[in-house]
Amino acid sequence: MQREQDMAERVYAARRDPDLTDDFIYKYLPFIKAETTRFLKRACDDQDDELSIAMIAFHDAMKNYHRDRGAFIPYASLVIRNRLTDYVRKEERHRRVISLEAPLDENLTLGDTIAVKSHDPLQCEELQTTIDEIMEFKEQLRSFDITLEELVEQTPKQQRSLDTCKKALAYTIENRTLLQGIVETGRLPLKEIADGAQVSRKTLERHRKYLVGIFLIFSNGYTYMRDHLNDMLLR
Repeated sequence: MQREQDMAERVYAARRDPDLTDDFIYKYLPFIKAETTRFLKRACDDQDDELSIAMIAFHDAMKNYHRDRGAFIPYASLVIRNRLTDYVRKEERHRRVISLEAPLDENLTLGDTIAVKSHDPLQCEELQTTIDEIMEFKEQLRSFDITLEELVEQTPKQQRSLDTCKKALAYTIENRTLLQGIVETGRLPLKEIADGAQVSRKTLERHRKYLVGIFLIFSNGYTYMRDHLNDMLLR
C-alpha cells in the first residue's frame, strides 16, 4: 500500500513539472515498450507507430490518474492497451469494409438489424465503425465460449437485477486490476465483486455471461458500444 501511495505522489509531482514529466516517461520507457510488445505479440522497435501511441497513452494516463483508480501501473497498462486497440481498429477500418450481408447467424445478417437512415458521410462512418465493433466483439465473445444470443438471453429483465449489474459494473470499472483479470481469464470473482459492490452474489451468478460481455466492452476500446452502454448503465 505504501508503494502505491509513493507512486501516486510521484505521478502527481511529475505532471506538475514538464521536466519531471519527461524524466518519468523516460524512466518507464521499458515498461511502455514491454506493454507494446505484449500487445503486438512481437518485439517492438522505435520505428513502430504503436510505440508512439503507447507513449502518448502513458502520458495521458499520468494526466488523468487518481489514486482512487487503484495502483498507477495497472491503470497505465489498461490505458495503453485500450489506446492501441482503438488505433489498430481504426487502421483496419481503412483496409477493409465489412458487408452488411455479413451473417450474424444462419438467418440473420447485419443488414437485417441496422437501418440506414441517412447518406451523411459521418453517419455512414459511424455505422461502419459500429459494424466493425460488433463483429470483433462477437469473435472475442467466442473465445470465452459465449454467443451474442446467450448475452441477450442473460440480459436482466427486472429493474432490480439490472440495478445489481450496474453496481457490479461500476465497482469493477473502479478496480481496473480486477477488470483486467476478468478480461484476461474470462472468470468472474463473484464473491469479490458481490462484497465490493454490496450486491447479491446469486443475482450476479444468474447473469454471469452477460456481465463478462459488458466487462469486455468496457475494457477493450469498443468506443461506440461503450458510449451506448454508458448512457444505459452508468448514468
